[in-house]
Amino acid sequence: MLRYALNRTVELRILIDAEKQENSRGLKPIAFSFKQKIIDKNKIVPAITLVGYASMGSLSSKDFRTNNVNTEWKLAFENTLSNMITLGYNIGTSENFKNFNLSVSNGYALSGKLSAFVEYFSTINKKEHNIDIGVLYLLNPNLQLDLAVGSPVFTHSNDFFGTLGVSYKFKKNKYIGGIPKSLKQSRNFN
Repeated sequence: MLRYALNRTVELRILIDAEKQENSRGLKPIAFSFKQKIIDKNKIVPAITLVGYASMGSLSSKDFRTNNVNTEWKLAFENTLSNMITLGYNIGTSENFKNFNLSVSNGYALSGKLSAFVEYFSTINKKEHNIDIGVLYLLNPNLQLDLAVGSPVFTHSNDFFGTLGVSYKFKKNKYIGGIPKSLKQSRNFN
């Protein structure tokens, strides 16, 4: 994901994912996205952010190509439970309002550079339920690595999945605000 903060509350993003599924592999449809902070967290009131995506089916490898533009919308919430623990949760819709999605995640700061998370996420009307665990490691203040593995739950499937990511924060221009502190190292706001 490439992210560009327009100011302290708005971020523009491009999501580029590669995937391998049974007989299909390659680039999934490129998604253009924005993230708009609605409110900051304050005591028990969570931080709330609106996230929107438009996945362009024509901008993908042939195995994933379609003529569709699929949208996804979600409200992302985050509470700080302690200086080491966060609770994130999302509600939303995908595939042009056909699906209802939700997720709940717990993040743990293991050190100043290492954090871990466990996450449940689901597409309710498709009866897809998944769980994953992962780690994020801050190599330096501008470079982060992340790794996660997961599996479907409530099914007899032996499918597993994994993700690997790299995030780099470019130095901010004096005219452009950086990413708000409340949005840094928060998997829930992806």
